[in-house]
Amino acid sequence: MARVYSWSEVEEAARGPYQEVKDSPTTPYYTDWKTLSAVEWLDYAAETLEPSLPPGFGRPHDILGARGDARLGRGSRLDRGSLSAWPIPVDGRLSAVHALRWAEGLRVEVEGDYRLAMAGGGGYVGQHAEVTVPPGASARVLVHAETPAGGAASRSLLLELGQGSEADVTVTVADEGPSMLYIAVRQGEGSKLNLRLLVAPGAMTRLRLASHVAAGATHYVRAASLSKSRRRADVITDATAEGDQAVMAITHRGFAAGGAFLVHRGGVRVLESTRGVTAVVDTAFMLADRLSYAVAVPVLEVDTGEVAEARHSALVAPPDDAAVFYLSQRGLSPEEVRELLALGAVEHPGIHEALGVQAQELYAWASARVTREPPTPPLKAAPAL
Repeated sequence: MARVYSWSEVEEAARGPYQEVKDSPTTPYYTDWKTLSAVEWLDYAAETLEPSLPPGFGRPHDILGARGDARLGRGSRLDRGSLSAWPIPVDGRLSAVHALRWAEGLRVEVEGDYRLAMAGGGGYVGQHAEVTVPPGASARVLVHAETPAGGAASRSLLLELGQGSEADVTVTVADEGPSMLYIAVRQGEGSKLNLRLLVAPGAMTRLRLASHVAAGATHYVRAASLSKSRRRADVITDATAEGDQAVMAITHRGFAAGGAFLVHRGGVRVLESTRGVTAVVDTAFMLADRLSYAVAVPVLEVDTGEVAEARHSALVAPPDDAAVFYLSQRGLSPEEVRELLALGAVEHPGIHEALGVQAQELYAWASARVTREPPTPPLKAAPAL
């Protein structure tokens, strides 16, 4: 079961290290903690800048922005005093500081279509959203998170699916400044989740997905990361099967160019008490040049001998020579070949289909956000805790 944290535990973690667990004793941290730690105590943003929403997104039902600037239509306002405990994973100082600093929150129960924008401003914004799909209900949820130049953000999103419910969830992240996004998923028995992720990172973007999947539930995650011009992204996906016949499949496609930094750490755990679980982690990253860097770390923890399927794969490589030759022979320039291959990565999750637009239109939107180098983040020294 997903644990919750008392506020005293959160406060203790905020005095500790930035991350307590590495991938292995010999693997260094991938997140650029220096950049994130320099902005975690920035002054709160005074205003909310209008986000450049993805094509096809439509008008948000709710907007979380700067402190005191939430514009809620369907959701109800949530503040720290409303929570007796903290329901989002705490894996070190960064997530604990977020739990203590977030200022704008909402709670909403969803059936049918729902759209949420998590916007930023010139300074720090901290936001927390809890989205629940009732038992037996169906929902289509769109979430867009954006950090502008001169700003930094930490956000958390809790998705709860009731027994037998179905949810199609699309999350797009388009950052300029440093940002952290924690997504916690709790799925009831027999529920079905189709989660699509698109990350267009900024100076340092850290996204962590932590999921708990009950018996008979299906958990499909398809992610894409597009990183160019020295932008950096660290995407962590963790899923735990907590019942028999659960299905968990996580795939991630990415493209890095121009000195970009791209990481996916994908972990799936199958408990000893479970039977007939499917667990898949599949990552493939393409490096457009020698200046860029990418890492794929798949991890399966299978504590039972009775699984339906358990496999993982990881690929980090330059574009396939045969594909490049084929496209070049048909009159495409090297730059056009790279753009076409990057389009394929963005197209993978099917987010364009969820938004009702062409893949080229969504790619143009995402690419426009990562073609220039991210701004130098503002600095703020951490207070004594």
